[in-house]
Formats: sequence, structure tokens, C-alpha cells
Amino acid sequence: MSNVFSAIDLYHMTGDQLPAIDLHGIRLLQSAEEVLEKELYQLSTDNGSACRIIHGIGSGAMKEMVHEVLAHHPLVSEFRMSEDGGSTIVVF
Repeated sequence: MSNVFSAIDLYHMTGDQLPAIDLHGIRLLQSAEEVLEKELYQLSTDNGSACRIIHGIGSGAMKEMVHEVLAHHPLVSEFRMSEDGGSTIVVF
């Protein structure tokens, strides 16, 4: 077993309070994507090292959009969905 932990593992284990981007109240995926892009850029340029994106559980459409954006975003080094499935932790 490896003793190497990713940055996301460390955030999960320490329970650090991360800045959050709350999308779960936005009904239109296009609007949520615009907010996500803007907030990711803002948090990363404010010397942030990580954030939590709250997408909710629902039908899964918001989570899918968020993960698609994160998978191709140049500022994101890694991401992982939270244990409850309602948010995703992102490391810049």
C-alpha cells in the first residue's frame, strides 16, 4: 500500500473549509457553465489552491456538465467527487 496521497486526499482527510462555487440552484446548464468558468478563473487567480463545486445530486446533468468542464480546463490539475455525490473537490 502506498503512503502517497494526492492533494484531493489531503483535503478529504483534513476537512479543510474550501471556497465553494454553488451551482445547484441554477436551473439552466449554460448559465451554470458560465458561472463555473468565471468562478474557477477568479479562485485560481486569487492564489487559491482548491475549491469545492456544489452541483447537487438530482438527475446528474449538472454533475456531468461540471466534470466535463473540469476534465478539459487548463487551470485544473485534479478533481474528485465528494463521498456524498453532491459536490466535487477541485485542485488548481
